[in-house]
Amino acid sequence: MTEHVVGPQIELPGKTIIKIGTKDKVVTEDIEPRVRYVADKEREKGSENVVVPGKKGRKTTVTKFELDPKTGKVTEVVGKPVIENPTDTIVKVGAKDKVVVEEINPKVIYSGDDSRDYGSDNIVEAGKVGRKVTTIVYSVDPDTGKVSEKVGVKVEEPGITRIKVGTKSMVKTVTGEDGNIYEETTTFTVDSETGKVTLHVTRKLIRDVNKEEADRIRRGNIPPVLDVPEYTGPISGAGLDGEGGQITPPVLEVPEYTGVLAGNGLDGEGGQITPPVLDVPEYTGVLAGNGLDGEGGQITPPVLDVPEYTGVLAGNGLDGEGGQITPPVLEVLDYKGEIKKEESKEEPNKEAIKLTDVPSAKVTKALPETGNDNYATYGLVAVLLGFLTKIKT
Repeated sequence: MTEHVVGPQIELPGKTIIKIGTKDKVVTEDIEPRVRYVADKEREKGSENVVVPGKKGRKTTVTKFELDPKTGKVTEVVGKPVIENPTDTIVKVGAKDKVVVEEINPKVIYSGDDSRDYGSDNIVEAGKVGRKVTTIVYSVDPDTGKVSEKVGVKVEEPGITRIKVGTKSMVKTVTGEDGNIYEETTTFTVDSETGKVTLHVTRKLIRDVNKEEADRIRRGNIPPVLDVPEYTGPISGAGLDGEGGQITPPVLEVPEYTGVLAGNGLDGEGGQITPPVLDVPEYTGVLAGNGLDGEGGQITPPVLDVPEYTGVLAGNGLDGEGGQITPPVLEVLDYKGEIKKEESKEEPNKEAIKLTDVPSAKVTKALPETGNDNYATYGLVAVLLGFLTKIKT
């Protein structure tokens, strides 16, 4: 028998399988919303913020594991993250723009008005009111929320208000403490900024009463000055009335004379007494040449109020040396009225009638304490004759 040798039989081993975990790894992360600040132009600065929440986002990352089957080595493969973006959280910050308007009053200037009396109501010329417009624009930092401002200013200049204050000068006559007469002038100045009025008073001497009194005492006498009232009736040019009668001379009111007089027409020192000087006002009535008016009526002579004279007068009308006393001289103003002359049989003497040619006239008013009235008579007649003579010429 033949022996057959058979080779070895080999039973192959089976495979050992090692399972290694390679499940994908998914990682999810939240993404917080971004906070963003915005200016809210509807609300005032400083008001409470308004928050509008945002939505969170997500970040998803998938990691895969790869296994080397021969070696069993696992390789980690990180996938690209998948991001779901969040929405911003909005914070509204009050940032309403502000406009501030301020009025600017006009500048006031005071001035004097010399055409109106001091103390009268002021005249105000109002000026235009100005304006200062301040505009504030607010902005907000979107990251920090800080509020900043930008200021703009616009000015409208005001006008000028002018106030006129009455500053008309005042002039009046006053008696000073020294007894003298002054012309007192009050002027006014105005402070242009405050309107305060300052008075300035000046005096000008117009009558030195003290000097006059001293002169009177020194001279010993001052003759009286008579103020003759105006006579406007018709006056005859011949000194006679319409029936040939003598016209009654005017009666003058002679102011009292208190100086020293001698009985012979001389003063206490031997000087001649100066007679009174009469100022006769202008006569504008109708004059006839025969003592009648234009219609034939009798002219009423002027009546003068003779003031009482209390000095001592000589009884014979002569001065201390036997000379005739000069009668008062009247200043007769020009007559501007219509003069109608009638023819008379006798032509009156065109020369001034002398005192010695005048018949004695009835004494209008006796002088007291003299015992004689001739001097007053001569004086009054001379007044009338001087007046009539002026009219004729």
